[in-house]
Amino acid sequence: MAKYCLVYVLEGKAKTYHIALTKEISKKFKVKNPSKRVAPHLTIKEIGNITNKKQLLEVISKIDEVSKKIKKFNVQLNGINCFGKDVIFLDVKKTKRLMKNYEKVYLDLIKVKFIPKISKFEGKNMHFHATLCAFDIKDKFDKIMQYLAKKNITYKISFNNFVLKKKVKNIWKPIKIWRLK
Repeated sequence: MAKYCLVYVLEGKAKTYHIALTKEISKKFKVKNPSKRVAPHLTIKEIGNITNKKQLLEVISKIDEVSKKIKKFNVQLNGINCFGKDVIFLDVKKTKRLMKNYEKVYLDLIKVKFIPKISKFEGKNMHFHATLCAFDIKDKFDKIMQYLAKKNITYKISFNNFVLKKKVKNIWKPIKIWRLK
C-alpha cells in the first residue's frame, strides 16, 4: 500500500526561484526545506492509498482520460500567503479558467470509488499554492512572513502537465507524467 497524489510540477524560472527561496528560508530560519522531499508543485488531488496494481491502473486510466480534455493554460504565482501559522506558500491567482479545469479533473477523479473526497480543502474550497515552508515554523512564522513581505513575487506559468506521484520513504517520486497540449 502506498500514498499517491496528482500534481502540477513547476518548471523553468518559477521552479528555479521556488527551490532557491525554500533553501534560503530553510537556511536563514533553520526550518525544514520541502524541496528536499518533493519537487515544487501545485497539488491537484490527493489520491490517497492505493493497495494494488489494478487500482493504480484505474487511476492512470482516469488521468489519461481527463488529461485529453484539458488544454494547457497560463496561471500566475502571485505573492505570499499562509494557512494559519502552519504553512507559508507562493499563492496562485484564482481564475475562472483555473477553477473550471480543476473542476473537470476533480469531478472525474472522485468518480473512482476508492479516491476520497476531502471537501474541506478541495472542490470549491481549493486554494492552489506552492509550499515554501510548513509545520516546524510556528515560532518563527512572524519573522518569516516579515522577511518574505519584502519580496515582490510574480511568475506567469504554463499549466502544462499532470504528474502522478507516489510517496516512498517520505519522498514523493514521479510515477507518470502527462503533457497537456
